[in-house]
Amino acid sequence: MLRRLLLAVVASALVGCVPAYTPPAVAPEREPEAVNVSSGRVWDELVEWFARRNLPIRTIDRSSGLLVAEPMIVAGSFQERLPYADCGKKGYVELAPTNAIYNVLVRGDSTRATVRVNVRFSHRSQDFGSFECESKGVWERELETVIRERARQ
Repeated sequence: MLRRLLLAVVASALVGCVPAYTPPAVAPEREPEAVNVSSGRVWDELVEWFARRNLPIRTIDRSSGLLVAEPMIVAGSFQERLPYADCGKKGYVELAPTNAIYNVLVRGDSTRATVRVNVRFSHRSQDFGSFECESKGVWERELETVIRERARQ
């Protein structure tokens, strides 16, 4: 009986030592990027961008305008990854994204198009666990800008 009581006290003390998780703030909805060139030209530049970087693609469907990349590890140091997503905090430690799934949607016609890039970031580590992140829209805007500028050339 005394042993059980002692184990219960030790277990509750240990649970109190585990830092609390603070989830990320919900990101605002983003509008697609308007491009004053054909959707075909935007699509071609998008596919070329992925091909030049040898990024693996899970789904590619020109008729629907959808390109989905395979899940990937987010490269770079903690400081380099931090601006891309809010993964919350574990205690006082800010979490950075470690994994991502990228998808792009191109819509339009022969004169105008829109491109919307979406990224689902997550944090996965043995030290802190697994958490979904909220994108800050930085990576998405960067790719949308690159695709828009290349398609206009």
